[in-house]
Amino acid sequence: PVSGRLSNRWYHQLPKIDEAKVTQEGKFIKAKDRPDKLVMRDLCVADKDYSYVYGDYSQIELHIIAILSDDAEMLRILNGGGDLHTATAYEFLKPLWPGLTEKAVSKFNRTEVGKRINFGLAYGSEGHALVKTGKWLDKDGIERNFTWKMITDGMERWKSRFKGVSKFIDVIPDIVSSYGGTATNVFGRERHFGPLLNHPKLAEREAAERECVNFFVQSVAGSLTNRTIVEVDKLLTQYQLGENVVCLVNTVHDSITYEVHKDYVPWFKEALTAVSLRTIPELKSNQFKMDVGVGESWSEAEMAT
Repeated sequence: PVSGRLSNRWYHQLPKIDEAKVTQEGKFIKAKDRPDKLVMRDLCVADKDYSYVYGDYSQIELHIIAILSDDAEMLRILNGGGDLHTATAYEFLKPLWPGLTEKAVSKFNRTEVGKRINFGLAYGSEGHALVKTGKWLDKDGIERNFTWKMITDGMERWKSRFKGVSKFIDVIPDIVSSYGGTATNVFGRERHFGPLLNHPKLAEREAAERECVNFFVQSVAGSLTNRTIVEVDKLLTQYQLGENVVCLVNTVHDSITYEVHKDYVPWFKEALTAVSLRTIPELKSNQFKMDVGVGESWSEAEMAT
């Protein structure tokens, strides 16, 4: 793929876990206890005497764009125990909900407003897609649709708060254009946009600009995950541990799943966490910790992170 991110359209678009189906009062329900509410990830089950160990770089794209843009406010939230999705939802909802505070932002609005908008910016999504499908809950719990005014006004407040990322999104296509349309990420991977960033048709030009921003975020996140797999493989080779002990099952975007013999699960869980925390010189010597979970199936391990 052009970004360097491993891609399998069907496999990588398996529906994410719907927590409402697999949890009760916040606790994971094993697949055998909810036969009428199975999810795709329930079908991936560890062999006898093995468990799945699942690692996920949580919000890695947002950390990357904050680092690349030197956005002090976004880094403060991400590194200080705050929640960026909640902060974004608050910026978009506060004029529509007098008296709203960040702490009062609901889980629904955090996900459906904050998370969708943040990842939309990181992935280069178009605003009209949010207007078509976006929903939020008002103070009375009534579901309401996104509007263009909500998007445009909210984006102005968001840009005012996160000035570094805002400037990065605006200027990076122009910088790439000045290099003849060749984008080079921090790991040295190139993507060639050619004349698309100066295309005479607005729609074509804006699409290229979104993909350009996306390349500097998603491509780096994918490369970081792939490099983590390589480092884990080096560690297994060092300790002479074969696939009968630890076996890579899959990698989807910024997550990795291994099948591990139960005798080695505690050790490997610590090893995966330690490898993920290595310093990354290309990203200003920052560290990125994986959330690691263990379970008898892919869904159980993912929900344990």
